[in-house]
Order: sequence, then structure tokens, then C-alpha cells
Amino acid sequence: MDKLCFLFCVAIGFGQVRQEPQFDAPYRIEPIERFAGPLLVRTSTGATRTVRVAIRTWGIPNRQRVTLPERGYLTIQLVSGEATTVIGGERRARKEGDFWTVAAGQELIVETANDTVTLSVVSIQE
Repeated sequence: MDKLCFLFCVAIGFGQVRQEPQFDAPYRIEPIERFAGPLLVRTSTGATRTVRVAIRTWGIPNRQRVTLPERGYLTIQLVSGEATTVIGGERRARKEGDFWTVAAGQELIVETANDTVTLSVVSIQE
């Protein structure tokens, strides 16, 4: 009976333990813009059209959850650090050197743990 009472008290105590928040208060981040402008591209039929291309570097501090305000089709490289991305509701762990893409219209959320990350993002908008 004493053991049962002890286990019950311990279980209640664990329920009252305050957990530390997973992310710190939001931190305003600004990219370094490497290039932004229109480019003339040739289609498979030989016609030309203009697209808007931007190349930006984002530094995201540790313990942050950030929705990147990038638009269009994205090609991304995790230049340094480790992060988790959420794209279309799918969470995926990313490590330094990884490349991935995000379809136009999808939201890109980046979560950092105890590591500051650097992302290189190429966006293409029609």
C-alpha cells in the first residue's frame, strides 16, 4: 500500500513539472540578398519568358521556429547546422549539406534546436 501511495504521488508530481518551452521568443531575422532580379529563360519549345530569381542567405538562431517568407519554387541548401523542416505538414530532420526543394505555394517552416543554422535559398517566381 505504501509503495502504491508513493507511486501515485510521484506520478502526480511528474504531471506538475513545468517543462521548458521548446522555442525561445521569436527573433526577427533578415536575409542577406545575393541576387534578385528578372532572368530571361528559354522554354522547351524555344520561346522565351521572364522569371524572377532571388538568391538569399538566411541565418536562423538556435531555439527558433521560423516561417521563411520566401515565394515561388525554392531550392534550399542547409549550409551549416542542423534543423527540422515542416513542408506541407511533413516534418523532416535536415543536416549540414542537405539540399531539398519546396513547391511554389507551399509554406516552409524551419525549427532549430541548440544549433544556429545557415540556409542558402534560390527562389524562382513566374
